[in-house]
Amino acid sequence: MTLRFLTALTGAASVLAACATTGDHAESDNPAEETQSAYGAFLAARFAGTSQDLGIASDYFAAALEHEPGSVFLADRTFLAATIAGDMQRSADAARLAVSGADESGLARLHLAAEAIRAGRGAEAESWLADGNYGPFNQLLADMLRGWALASTGDFDGALASADTMNAPGFSAPFVTMHEALLLDRAGRNEDAEAAYRDAMAGASYRRVTVELYGAFLERQGRRGEAEALYVASLAEAPGDPGIEADLERVRSGGRAPRSLSLSQMASRAILGPSAAVAAQADMEISILYLRLAQRLDPDYAPTLILMGGSLDRMGFSEAALDAFDAVPRGPFWMSSRIERLWLQARSGDPDGARADVRRLAEETGNLEALTLLADLSRANGELETAATLYEEIAARYEAQGDAPDWRYYFFRAAVLDQLGRWDEAEALFLRALEISPNEPDVLNHLGYVWVTQGRNIEEAFSMIRTAAAQEPDAGYIVDSLGWAHYVRGEYQEAVRHLERAVELDPASPTINFHLGDAYWQVGRGVEARYQWQRALELDPDPDEIEALNDRLATGIVPDLPETAMAEGQEAP
Repeated sequence: MTLRFLTALTGAASVLAACATTGDHAESDNPAEETQSAYGAFLAARFAGTSQDLGIASDYFAAALEHEPGSVFLADRTFLAATIAGDMQRSADAARLAVSGADESGLARLHLAAEAIRAGRGAEAESWLADGNYGPFNQLLADMLRGWALASTGDFDGALASADTMNAPGFSAPFVTMHEALLLDRAGRNEDAEAAYRDAMAGASYRRVTVELYGAFLERQGRRGEAEALYVASLAEAPGDPGIEADLERVRSGGRAPRSLSLSQMASRAILGPSAAVAAQADMEISILYLRLAQRLDPDYAPTLILMGGSLDRMGFSEAALDAFDAVPRGPFWMSSRIERLWLQARSGDPDGARADVRRLAEETGNLEALTLLADLSRANGELETAATLYEEIAARYEAQGDAPDWRYYFFRAAVLDQLGRWDEAEALFLRALEISPNEPDVLNHLGYVWVTQGRNIEEAFSMIRTAAAQEPDAGYIVDSLGWAHYVRGEYQEAVRHLERAVELDPASPTINFHLGDAYWQVGRGVEARYQWQRALELDPDPDEIEALNDRLATGIVPDLPETAMAEGQEAP
């Protein structure tokens, strides 16, 4: 994904072309010195945007604005680029000029108002929000911010009156209720606040924040038992939330109730709900702009930073995502954010550095999540003995803690041992994983496929693979196993049907293309078979597959039951 709003600027280049100059320039760390005109900096910013480099795009838009300091157009582009990149000071500076123009979305006004609220300047925030040109969703956010601006001046009656008259889009009604609950809580109107919190709980779509806020409210009222019940129920619905787990531990250990949030922190929570709802719909630049709005009000709230890091990662903005994960402060979410950060680092071209960092983290903390990531990265790096040992340790430690056995660690260790050629040990672990969780598609598929290729337990293996494919009909590697099971049973037409589907789902898999070539050969489609074998050779197959494919292309002969690898899928880290 590229920065669409930065690159799809009809007529923008012609607007700036008149400012262009020519001439050589010396290299500099300052983009404004590197470029001789607003036009040159603008083009450099657009190029950086298409290259997914948010920081450089922001730098060059700012450089263009430095060349043409009165340009509202460039101020708006600088505001947008800097906000998404996370340069909040540059964003605010550019927004002040951007609002003097059209500011068609009103986003610059929203961000300036949020900055003023955080600084305790409620009257200034109100002035930024006045006369804004807002669509329905931005109007919702503007109305929320206006309420917090009024509250910042001490006018809670006005803030609550404005909340009562808000015209909220249908999906956002629970967020308005939470906004009211927070205002009432801040105003010290506890009875009304509790009623509003209860109403918000009934319709919450971003439930964990609602639970966190209502639970803290109950604790401050001395109602620890009710808070505990709320946290327990939340974890039963959504296990593993580190923030709610920490809340439960605190209330059970008799810890002090959490302090009331500051006004800007409460405003941030109110804004986060609808912003997170937008982010959940699709990963778009606009969702980052809304999450940054919540961040501007409370820069250190871990759930906001983690949501943003995940969205930026999925959009391909790796550096900005790493920055978001790095910004998560020490606390309940820190370890999980470090794991996410290191996993992203490994996927972003630095697997060696990520592996060294996660090994250090695991050694320093003994954390099981860190050990699991180390095992996954070791497996991906071909350190199979290390990975097998780590998976065994992780499974043993979980069970020693009294936790229920987790099928994944038996499965991962089994897969590694299978790669090491220690099949008897691997088979026992696959079967143990199935005892723990009998219908896991990955376990059914892997064990079923190996049995098929071994010529053992064919009917049971076929049934297992068919069950896996029914659960994951769009997983190419599982559909491939089903096609290959039909092949082994001599049902070649059925094999072709499923393998063609598998290639559609995962066209870059050398193993699936290899299998389809063999199936074509069996039904007399020799030309297509040779095409698939050649295609498989071009997709970086394993050395054993390369030899087998070259033999087929040279001789045109397929063995009675060729031995091939299993197509890779979700089990690979």
